[in-house]
Amino acid sequence: MFYNKYEALCQQLLAMAKNGKVKEQMEAILYEGGCGNFSVNTELTKNNEFIERKKRIGYAYILATNPETFDVITQNNINLFHGTNANALPNILKYGMKSVDKLSSQGISISTGEAWSRIGGKRSFISFTDDIDTSLDYAAFTPESDKLSQETFGVIIGISSKSLEHLKTCRVHSDLLEVGIMDSIPLEHIKTIAVPEDKVEFVRKLVGDNEIIVTPISIDEKFYYVDSEFGQISFDAEKAKQLIEQRKQVTRANFNSKEITEMSRTRKVSGIRNIFEKIRETIKNRGKENGKDR
Repeated sequence: MFYNKYEALCQQLLAMAKNGKVKEQMEAILYEGGCGNFSVNTELTKNNEFIERKKRIGYAYILATNPETFDVITQNNINLFHGTNANALPNILKYGMKSVDKLSSQGISISTGEAWSRIGGKRSFISFTDDIDTSLDYAAFTPESDKLSQETFGVIIGISSKSLEHLKTCRVHSDLLEVGIMDSIPLEHIKTIAVPEDKVEFVRKLVGDNEIIVTPISIDEKFYYVDSEFGQISFDAEKAKQLIEQRKQVTRANFNSKEITEMSRTRKVSGIRNIFEKIRETIKNRGKENGKDR
């Protein structure tokens, strides 16, 4: 049953591919576990067939929804992720990432984005995972105390495993794929912050001059769930269908330079202006329909 569901989910994801190149990358990841020099298996956490397939699906989803983010991840060797809430960002961007215990000992206020996961009021490490799918699930979770906030949204922090050479790690007793980093992570080790597309510019302003890449990621649009422990996959086919249709609409709205040149040769300037005005209005209205004001 797992393998049938896996294949069905693969087909749903592949149907969302932006173009042929992205589809080839997705196929390589879904069926071979990697593409080019990239592999979903970091050897940093436990692994088995179910776990690796979960990782494959996560990266394929990133490629299907935000291929530019996949490029940022692979080109910068980002392979450890921490899913949290936007309310944790002010502390992170001021002090770096710190465990709950470290924040308390230094008298730094603990934001709800950091506090919800502590055990018995304490936690001496920061949890990262090499499974981007798991970090998506964490980012999608909103603590009860954060739900009234105007600026609550999911966030994924990305670092490179190369940073572990300079940081103190610890063993984490968990069913999840976790790497524990003790006490704190200086800001210079944070490579990327991934947030919903409509929050990218806002977070870039927060980041300021720090050398952190802010990139889009589709958190709330995720339409599937994979439980690698019990070998189960479930997905919402209707939600997937809607995403596929949205991708097609965006593709139809794109014009390449050759098409524009050919059009300009056969149309009057006033006619071209009218056409572009219609295109602009269509895209603007589509943004409003999707809950965005572009």
